[in-house]
Amino acid sequence: MTEFNWDLAPEGAVELRTEGYTCRFFNAEGKMYIYGGVWSLSSSPSDWTTIATRPAPSEPSKTVEDAVKAFPDGWPDVEYEYLYWNDEMGYVYRDRYLLSSTYHLVCTREQYEACVKAKGGDQWAHIDAFGEKCIISIDEPDVGGRILIFKQSGWFALVAPSLLQPIEKSKPTITKVQAWDMLMARRMNSAEVNTIKQQYDII
Repeated sequence: MTEFNWDLAPEGAVELRTEGYTCRFFNAEGKMYIYGGVWSLSSSPSDWTTIATRPAPSEPSKTVEDAVKAFPDGWPDVEYEYLYWNDEMGYVYRDRYLLSSTYHLVCTREQYEACVKAKGGDQWAHIDAFGEKCIISIDEPDVGGRILIFKQSGWFALVAPSLLQPIEKSKPTITKVQAWDMLMARRMNSAEVNTIKQQYDII
């Protein structure tokens, strides 16, 4: 295979192919790049020979947890939705998804904000199939019936909702005397009794 700088390729290109003296970029759908962002199916796809293939992206050197530590005061720029890491430039934000071998996607703004929310306290609501605490980031299932979760380790995952085990939150403990004082302060009634029982363990 030919060595090629894929940063020079149009967005979406995964292969460089030749036919005679002609070279064209092809995307994952088998369409070739014409010009100005236009992709088209070749009339003779079997005549093209692949001479270079975009390498698989390497594991990101930064995670969403790293991004939260780097930007503790909030998302770096509200006009951009994607945060990348470049080994030479550091954190770089963009308004669109990049296919690049040198820019590694760290997280989206939505993922960053989910991580910040989770770090605000013990808000982990579920345990996943591997025993790790997590929260549901997007509860609308995809075509495979899976939902997006954010894990305590700082990674996102698509899982079946049935594999998540809710975490039972322990209630604060108060004495009977404290419960009585609360009732007196709240003008004692049956509704307040039930509210206190739901909010506290009375000993």
